Amino acid sequence: MEKRHSGRIAVLLFVSVIVVSCSGKQGEKVENSAAVVAAEVKPVTVSSVILYDTAAKWNEDAQGNMAFSESSSSGDVVEACMVPDPASPDAFIAEEKKAIRLTDKLEREFYHIQVEGKDYWIQDLFLAVDAIPGVISSDNAILYTKPNALTISASALTLPQYSIVGVHPKESTSDFLCVSAYVPEFSSTVVNKQFIKRDMATTDSRDLQVLRLYNVAKVNKNEIVKRELLNDAMSVGGNFNYLIVEALDELSSSEIMLFTVAPYTNDGNFITADEENGTINIRNKPGVNGSEILFTVSAGIEIVVTEITNETETIDGNDNYWYKITIPSMNNREGWIFGRYISANPS
Repeated sequence: MEKRHSGRIAVLLFVSVIVVSCSGKQGEKVENSAAVVAAEVKPVTVSSVILYDTAAKWNEDAQGNMAFSESSSSGDVVEACMVPDPASPDAFIAEEKKAIRLTDKLEREFYHIQVEGKDYWIQDLFLAVDAIPGVISSDNAILYTKPNALTISASALTLPQYSIVGVHPKESTSDFLCVSAYVPEFSSTVVNKQFIKRDMATTDSRDLQVLRLYNVAKVNKNEIVKRELLNDAMSVGGNFNYLIVEALDELSSSEIMLFTVAPYTNDGNFITADEENGTINIRNKPGVNGSEILFTVSAGIEIVVTEITNETETIDGNDNYWYKITIPSMNNREGWIFGRYISANPS
């Protein structure tokens, strides 16, 4: 009898596993000889916190160098891109690289981040990876190397009150918060995952919002804009209302402002006052171009501000807002005036 051998055919399947970076771009195709189903590696990101105001976000060019893109603000939440940890296959670490900054040709360490779906790089010392924003609320936030009151750092450093930090919830305990911070006053400038007592900081999102408004108001030289910012901060609530109350107390309670005469004469540019007659032009709408002069007023007249433009204009080197005003002594006539000519005190 003829024997028939039913040979088994071993089928070797070659599949391509696409390695996907944080940005979602395809990497190299890796040929795998195992009989597996093709799979796509999904990007892994974790919420992270910008630690430094005006920290630069960078774009990588074709040569791998970093070109400045835009600035960020301390407390901003971004997504840090994570990659598998070579030392532990089940763990992930932040994606980082050394690169040259084109602004100064210096090599620095950068983390890969995403902001609203766009890819950027940021210097590693300005980012707290896998963290949420926090604000130091006490003037006695002593740093500890471990979540234990007996482990005060060698230099017994304290974080500055009202500084913005990154809080790491996974490493924090019931009594201590694990924090990272960028502190220019410290010799090392960087605090990386050290501990403070839990009642030394707040993670209430309202407190961060109030602090940001307060900081902007502090440096704004226009008292009307400053008052609006502080009132906005007061409406937010949170734990820092006492700061806002103190700042408002320092401002004049009156909303009536007085004009002052410009310290220069008409030289052919847009000038609303001159030293000879001390008059100031009131316009039908904000801006130099396309507006008409409705009437003129004398310096020192009382006005009430009713509206402020959202953006400033630069006129003869002075950057300021436009203000809509009414003039009680002129039957409440209305118009717009450039902020250069408004002062809290008569000239």
